Amino acid sequence: MKKLLLSVALLFATSMLFAQEEGCCDIPTPPECYTCDLLELPFVERGAAVNESWIDQDGFTHFADVYQYGIGNFSTITQSFQYNTANVFQRGSLNHSIIIQPGQLNEHDVTQNGESNFARQEVTGGDGTSWWNEGTIDQYGTWNTAFQFQTNDYNDAYIQQSGFDNYAQQNQTGVHYAGGNDAEIRQHGDNNRAKQTQTIQFASSYNGENEADSHQDGFNNTSVETQYAASGGDNESEIDQDNYYYGWNGNLACVTQSAYLDGENDSDIDQDGTNNVAFVDQVVTGHNADNDSDIDQDGHVNYAYVSQNAVNGDNDSDIDQDHDFNKAKVVQVTNGGDNDSDIDQHGNWNFAFVNQYAESGTDNESDIDQHGSWGYAFVVQSGNNLDNESDIHQDGINNKASVNQYGFDGSNDSYIYQLGTGSFNFAGVNQESLGGNNDSFIYQYGQDNYSCVNQYAAQGDNFSNINQNGNGNTSLVTQTGTSAF
Repeated sequence: MKKLLLSVALLFATSMLFAQEEGCCDIPTPPECYTCDLLELPFVERGAAVNESWIDQDGFTHFADVYQYGIGNFSTITQSFQYNTANVFQRGSLNHSIIIQPGQLNEHDVTQNGESNFARQEVTGGDGTSWWNEGTIDQYGTWNTAFQFQTNDYNDAYIQQSGFDNYAQQNQTGVHYAGGNDAEIRQHGDNNRAKQTQTIQFASSYNGENEADSHQDGFNNTSVETQYAASGGDNESEIDQDNYYYGWNGNLACVTQSAYLDGENDSDIDQDGTNNVAFVDQVVTGHNADNDSDIDQDGHVNYAYVSQNAVNGDNDSDIDQDHDFNKAKVVQVTNGGDNDSDIDQHGNWNFAFVNQYAESGTDNESDIDQHGSWGYAFVVQSGNNLDNESDIHQDGINNKASVNQYGFDGSNDSYIYQLGTGSFNFAGVNQESLGGNNDSFIYQYGQDNYSCVNQYAAQGDNFSNINQNGNGNTSLVTQTGTSAF
């Protein structure tokens, strides 16, 4: 369904663009798509086993504590059933810790200081037999690796790593008809990688929820979150990355969310620094099912990309970018819901691209605000039995705004404001409606500005209003239809 809707959307958008007269709205090259592949590290034993500790406890309310110092220590703890506690402390290098707790209401904690250490925690069990477990891994140093695997519901996983070149991975699978799991990774340092995967197989009417949080301080860090919720479950993701050096080695944040049968996706990404990349891909199906994405980027040369696909649901995207040379791209497809995109950019040489397609009596709405000069805002809106609305505000000089709207039975509304004391701005509007009206409003203040409007209405009306205040401005309007103003 997703590929079909995207193909239809791009078909309508492309046919509309090439049907218009040349020279009014040029077609920019959208920002490139970045890869979100993350190299996974193997969870195999590390180093030589100098000191070995094996603990196997079967029953209730057991306690196991292991303390190891040196190089190449090895510890394995297995506890079955309920109310068990396991703690491991290792200081040195090439240390290895494994904790397995197939049961409920268990706690396990691993602390490792040094280099090239390894920790793995597993919570396993059949349907409904491994609930309310808590796992924690704390690692201090470099080249450390942490894995947490949890099955069933109401489990909490927490990993904290301080240092460089560390890797953290969390996998949580909810298999019961109620529940959801929480996962959190905190990494302090550079060149760190975090991967979180959460799945709810059956949520039913209990509305289980996946919650994943990732916090990274430093540069060249990567965070990848993948969430899947079936039968009414919800996904919630939060990534916070702070490149405090403001260097060119930025951070990468990737979120993939799928929710089915009235579920919801919610993603929040916050990045500070330079040369950061945020990528969000959301798919949702069912009535009252929504995609919600919020990206905040503070710095230069950042890139935000959002792809949303909703079947009988709504898409909502909000991107805020501060400073110069930033790029934002939003692609929204819905069948039975509304598309809503909001891009706010402060700075110079920023780029905003929005492509929206809505089917079955729903609406597209795009709002782009660019405060600065040499900005580019480009909007494509299309669909069936819907209304398109685009609003672009630009302050400064040498800004370009292009709007392309195509509708079958709905109306097209475009508002472009190029204000301030700017000059050499460009505003272009292409509108085509087979059963509705076309309305275009362009306001330009300054010198040597240019406006171009092409309107075609098969059964409705065309209306164009261009207001240019200044000297040396040019405007061109072409209208075709039953009536024009």
